Amino acid sequence: MTDVKKLIKETNDYYYQERDKFNEGFRIKVHRSLSWLKKAQRLQELESDEADIAFVLLWISFNALYGSEISINELGAEENFGDRGGFKHFLNQLCEVDSENRIYNVIWGEYSQSIRLIVDNPYTYQTFWYMHSGQMSSDAMLELYENNKHQLQNALAHQNTPMVLGLLFDRLYTVRNQLVHGGATYGSRVNRSQINDGSRILLLLLPAMLQVCMEHYKEDWGEPVYPVVGQHH
Repeated sequence: MTDVKKLIKETNDYYYQERDKFNEGFRIKVHRSLSWLKKAQRLQELESDEADIAFVLLWISFNALYGSEISINELGAEENFGDRGGFKHFLNQLCEVDSENRIYNVIWGEYSQSIRLIVDNPYTYQTFWYMHSGQMSSDAMLELYENNKHQLQNALAHQNTPMVLGLLFDRLYTVRNQLVHGGATYGSRVNRSQINDGSRILLLLLPAMLQVCMEHYKEDWGEPVYPVVGQHH
């Protein structure tokens, strides 16, 4: 079993050793992401039943890392910060530069079965909720769901890390929306498995993502959303 606390400490130590090499915008993104990640880990350590709050903190950590400043012309556009388009581009970029296979090792390591269960769960599939609210027929939803399952099976069979990662975060985004938009009860048993599994997977993936970004700091990871203005970070 991976020692998450040790993993996050190593990631944090690496940041402090290497941060003087980073440009200001990238340094801010990593600093912010680490701050939320460390808080989530401490919360999980002290309060094992706080998976709801830990999940939200972990998503903020992820958002701090992938989110980029947007222009006024992009406001209101579907593909801007906080959405699927933004993080899927980031995930693909991560996999392209991950020469040490850090992301690959997490995806195909001890939690590969948990990832399969999250992606296979219809309640983490946003289209299911469109069907449930009458915006889509059950036949249309089932067709899309089965196509999606086939995509997953194909990606798993060929160990296609970018595809599996994209499908996983698509599902985690639905869980995130349920929590952030008040679509779930705090501490509810109904969505417990996907929140618990999602939190554990994010606690492993985020240090790997941060490490890949820092090792490839010369890549264009975008400018931070709401940069620090007129004060030290």
